[in-house]
Amino acid sequence: MPAPGGILALDLSSVVGFAYGGPGDNAPTCGTWRLASGGLGPLIASFENELEDALILHAPSLVFVEAPMPPTALSHAQTWRQQLGLAASAEAAAWRHSVRYREQSATTVRSQILGTTRHPPGGTIKDLVMAWCHKQGWNPVDHNAGDACVLWEFARREQQKARAA
Repeated sequence: MPAPGGILALDLSSVVGFAYGGPGDNAPTCGTWRLASGGLGPLIASFENELEDALILHAPSLVFVEAPMPPTALSHAQTWRQQLGLAASAEAAAWRHSVRYREQSATTVRSQILGTTRHPPGGTIKDLVMAWCHKQGWNPVDHNAGDACVLWEFARREQQKARAA
């Protein structure tokens, strides 16, 4: 089991991807949380339950999430409400546990880790994320966990830069 004090990275959606690695780890533990359906209330409540368990289990020093997209980038108002609700719940839970919280846009993360934000010829950005993870020797269960792994790697590199400065 990874050591406490690491990074918990979350790709927020109705299927949350998570990746956790302790200080000095070169690979995260990752997976997904399938949230309850039936509206925003059950979805947010089930996310809060999963996150609470993860915060207790891992005792991270940082919760790092993909920043919600602006409403103009989304096709449905409900998706925007879901993203904002999940991010706000994550920030509140981190605060409650005295854990640092940070968000970063998917485009910045993908640009720095994958080297691009564009779809590869004949594929999707999700395919690129999964290929990158497999190249690292990581085997996320799906693209949600893969996105969390990419977020985790971005946060890990940011922490390494901060320590070196």
